[in-house]
Amino acid sequence: MVNNTYNYIIKLSTEYQNTLWQIFSAYDIPTTSDYLKINFNSNESFVEFTNMLISRSEFDFNTTTNENDHILTLSTCYNNSEKMVIHAKLIKK
Repeated sequence: MVNNTYNYIIKLSTEYQNTLWQIFSAYDIPTTSDYLKINFNSNESFVEFTNMLISRSEFDFNTTTNENDHILTLSTCYNNSEKMVIHAKLIKK
């Protein structure tokens, strides 16, 4: 369970807009690209995808996703064979 005294928000600022993203999943995973999917055949397949991301999380962020969400994915090398991945949903533009 995540300690709720922390702020799990990512702020992105560009020349054109400021956005806030709420983290809903964070995990280590063997190098793969299945978490980078961007095209979906239906709303249901998008929801299944985000549910998969939530189920992988090493922490419970107590956050849900739906078919209208915009997702931000951040990924970096954790070691030679794994990645550290964070997913967040857009909460404010």
